[in-house]
Amino acid sequence: MAWKALAAIAVVALITLTPAATQLVGAETYYRYARFTRLKVPAVYVDEHGAMHGVISTLEVGIAWPGRGVVYLSVEPLSMIDMQAAARVAALVAATYAGVNFSSYDYFIRIESNSTTIGGPSAGAAMTAALLSLLTNTTVRGDVSMTGMIEPDGTIGPVGGIPEKLRAAASAGAKLFLVPKGQLVVRETREVVENRTAGGVTIVTRRVVPVEVNLTELGRELGVEVRDVGSVIEAYRYLTGGELPIHRHPLTYTPDIARELSRIYSDIVKAAEGNLSSVEGVEESLPKELRGKVQVARESLERAREYLSRGKYYSAASEAFQAAITSTYASIVADFIAEYGVNREKAIRDLQASVNAYLSRARELVNYVAKELEGFESRSTFLDTQLQLAVASYIRAMEANRTIKLAEETPILPLRPEGSDALSYAIYSYWRAMSAKEFMDIASRVSRGQELSKAFLGRGVVTLSSFALITRLYLETLIGAQVGGVGVEDVRRFVSEGRVIEAAATAVNSLSTGVALMHEALGTSGKLAPYAKAGAEALGSRLVDAGFTVLLPAFYLERAELVNTSRDVIVLCEMAASYSLLLIYSALQVGVSKPVATQPVTTVTKTVTVTETVTRTTGGGAEVTVTATKTVTVTATPKNPAFWGGPPGPELIAVVIVASAIGAVVGYAASRKSSEHL
Repeated sequence: MAWKALAAIAVVALITLTPAATQLVGAETYYRYARFTRLKVPAVYVDEHGAMHGVISTLEVGIAWPGRGVVYLSVEPLSMIDMQAAARVAALVAATYAGVNFSSYDYFIRIESNSTTIGGPSAGAAMTAALLSLLTNTTVRGDVSMTGMIEPDGTIGPVGGIPEKLRAAASAGAKLFLVPKGQLVVRETREVVENRTAGGVTIVTRRVVPVEVNLTELGRELGVEVRDVGSVIEAYRYLTGGELPIHRHPLTYTPDIARELSRIYSDIVKAAEGNLSSVEGVEESLPKELRGKVQVARESLERAREYLSRGKYYSAASEAFQAAITSTYASIVADFIAEYGVNREKAIRDLQASVNAYLSRARELVNYVAKELEGFESRSTFLDTQLQLAVASYIRAMEANRTIKLAEETPILPLRPEGSDALSYAIYSYWRAMSAKEFMDIASRVSRGQELSKAFLGRGVVTLSSFALITRLYLETLIGAQVGGVGVEDVRRFVSEGRVIEAAATAVNSLSTGVALMHEALGTSGKLAPYAKAGAEALGSRLVDAGFTVLLPAFYLERAELVNTSRDVIVLCEMAASYSLLLIYSALQVGVSKPVATQPVTTVTKTVTVTETVTRTTGGGAEVTVTATKTVTVTATPKNPAFWGGPPGPELIAVVIVASAIGAVVGYAASRKSSEHL
C-alpha cells in the first residue's frame, strides 16, 4: 500500500509538471540562445556522532531563450522539496535584478553530489549570482565558491556549517570563499574524545562541543581569502569582477494616491483633535496612566504632521490613526471617570454601550471589506494598483477581526495593569476596520495600472510560501527549536479557492517574519538591515522600469526609514521586496526581453533518451521506469575557459524535466538523517 501511495504521488507530480514540461515532452522546442556556467558549492553532512563534515558539490546553471519562465531542477542523486523553492526564488530574483522579463527565459539548475540526499537552501545565493552572470552576459571566476541563502530582496541570508564548507571549498581549489554578512566569526561543532581509566578499564567518551571559529584566520591557513557579502550585488562583483548596473528611482506616490492618503490623514486628524479637546479641561485631574495616553496621542499627531510636511503620506496617515485610537480611548475613559463619581451604574452602562457600539461598527466594516474582496477575487485579472490596495485593506481587516475576538474575550477594565481591556480592543478594531474600508474604497476607484494575471499571482504566492516554509525549517535546524508559521498547505488552499489576495498577504507575512527571525537568531540583523533596504529599493526601481505603479513596496520602505529596530527594518524590507517579486511574476505583459548573447553561437541538435528507475528495496521490490525522448534544437555559446570544467551539453535541458519529477518525489521521501545540507 505504501508503494502504491508513492506511485500515486509520482503520477501527480508528473501531471503537475506537464504544462511546464510540454516544451520537451509534448512538442518540439527551439531555443535560439542558451548559455551555461558551473560553480563548486560546498555542503555539510552530520555523522552518527553529531559532528559536521564538509563536502563539495557541483552546481550547473543555464538559461535558454525564448522561454516561458520555467525553472527546471535536477539533483543527483536525490533532492529535498526545499531545494525546489530555493531554485525558483533564485531564478526570479536573478531575472529581476538583471532587469529582464522573467518569463522570457527558461532556467536550468543541476546539482551533483556524492551525498545520499541533497537539501537545504544555502546554495540559493550561488544559484542567484550564477544566473545573474548569465543574464548579464558575464563570466564567473573559476576559483570562487560561496554559501548563503538568497532572500526576496536579494540579501544573502545566514547559514550553518560554514567552517566545514570552507574546508571543502579549499580542497576543491577555491581561492576566494564568500560567506553571508556578519558570519566571519561563527561557531562550529567538534568531536572531543576523552579516555578515562577506572579500575583498570579504559573508558572512551566522545562529545560534540561548540567552538568559536574566525573564518578569516581559518581561510588564511587554508590558502583561501574569505569575504562576507550582504547582497547578491556584492556577490556578483566578486564572482564576475564587474558591477551590476541598477537605475534607482525614487519610489514616490502617484498624484491620485497622494491625494487619497492626504484626505485620509485630514479626516483622521480632525477626529483625534476633537477627542483631545474633550479632555483639555479635566486633564490635570485624570489618573497618571490616562494622562500618559493623552500625551502619547499628542506625540502621534506631531509625528503625523511632520511626516506630511516631508511628503510621507502613508506614514502621516498611519500616525494619525494611532493618534485617533489613543485619543478615543482617553476621551471615553475620561467621561467614564467623571460619570462614575456621580452615577456609578450609568457610567458602567455607558461604558458597556461604547464597547458594543465600536464592536458593532467594526463588524459592519469588516463584512463590507470581505464582500468587496470577493468581487476582486472573482476576476481573472486585475490592475497592479488594485491588487496592492486590496492587500493593504485585507491586512487591516484581518487585524480588526482578530481584535474583535479579543474584545469579546476580555473584561471591560479601563487602565487595567495587565494590559488592554475590551474597550481598547474595541476601539482599535473599529479604527483598523475603518482603515481597511478606506483602502478598499480607493482600490475600487483606481482605473490605471499594469494588468496582472490571477493565475500567475497564485503560482508566485505558492512559491513564496514554500520558500517561507524552508526558511523556517532551516532556522529550526540551526537553532534546534520549533518556529511557528503558516503552512504551505494553508496558502495552497487559499489559492485553490480563488482567495489569492488572502494567500498573498499570508505568504508574504510568513516569509518576512521568518527571514527576520533567522537574522535575529544568528545575530546578523544589524549588519543586514542596510542591505535589506538597498535590495528592496533596487527591486522597487525595477518595478518602475517595468511600468508598474509602486504602492506597497513604497509604503513599507517609507516605514522602514522610521522604525527603531533592525528586526523591524528587515520585516518591512522583506515585505516590500516580496510584493515587488509577486507583481513582476504576475504581470501579463511586461515586454519580451532580448537574449543577452554577444558572442557567436553554434546550433546543436541532439536526441536524448532519459531513463529514471526507482526501485523499492522493501515490501516486494516494485519498479517504475519513466522514459522521455525528445529532439531539442538549441544554440549554445562556445566553451568558456574560465569555467570549472566545461559547460554542460544541451542534453541537460531534456534530462532535467524527468529527473526533477522523479527526484522530487523520491527525494522528499528520503530520510533527512543521511542528507546533505547546502
